[in-house]
Amino acid sequence: MIGNVDVARSKPLVQISMPTSPEAALFFWLPLSLLPVGFALLFAGGKGARARIGLLLLGGGAGIILFEFAEAWRAPAMWTVMEPWIVHLLLAVIGPSLLMAVGCGLALFGGRSPVGPIPKHWRPLGFATTFLGVGWWLWMLFKSPPSVANIENPFWQGYVSTALISVALLGGFATLFTSIMGDRRGKESAAMAASALASFAILELLMIDGTEYAAATEWRESILAAIADLGGVLAGIILAVLLFVFVVFVAERNLPLPEEVPRLTEAERSRVREILEKHVGTDGDTSSNLSGAGRIEEE
Repeated sequence: MIGNVDVARSKPLVQISMPTSPEAALFFWLPLSLLPVGFALLFAGGKGARARIGLLLLGGGAGIILFEFAEAWRAPAMWTVMEPWIVHLLLAVIGPSLLMAVGCGLALFGGRSPVGPIPKHWRPLGFATTFLGVGWWLWMLFKSPPSVANIENPFWQGYVSTALISVALLGGFATLFTSIMGDRRGKESAAMAASALASFAILELLMIDGTEYAAATEWRESILAAIADLGGVLAGIILAVLLFVFVVFVAERNLPLPEEVPRLTEAERSRVREILEKHVGTDGDTSSNLSGAGRIEEE
């Protein structure tokens, strides 16, 4: 038997009631669905009314969600539904995620960058911030998972499995892309390959040894479920692209032939000659060009 399967769970799981109540649909899922709409309006609306509406949707949606989360924090009975746990997980991972995002931005655009360069001395800070975010995330993974009253977040393992598999896949594709599409991209390819291999190694470690709070069998179940989910997403994306290509092909095939363009009238030909004489000139070459254009039109 592979792995340590006798590890006792140090943080119990909570039994979640999956059906969504009307209150949760109104005060969680509806505001959550408005957040991407607010982002789109905010970044596409410039400084006009659309940007203000987007900011209002963002602030209002996030405020309602956080208010409901605060209410759940004071009422332990509400932790038997899944919505407070989703917010809890997002709040738990936002810290390391922001550190990694800001660090990557400083590292990428610090120094010689044609797009809004940042002062070069900020680049080491970017690398340090990125490694700090990665270390924080790994500490949560192996030592202190998100929990409430010593109860582990039930979505934590699914999130970790999906994140690691996604990094491994994207790192592998990025390694192949940078090695084929660019010259002298050895450092970039090595960095992408290292991230993919590191994610794969962590997945192997979880499936073999588990963690202090979850056995290896639990991690194997979670990772296999994440692989199935991502496989379904990938199959859906491929099917959607093929369907789009098929629709475009059928639509273009059924388009009627374009109508024949009528010849220029005498008034239109005179107007074209006036414009050409005004902007090109009236020397000998221009006269020959005009006569040539006239012969082409007559043909």
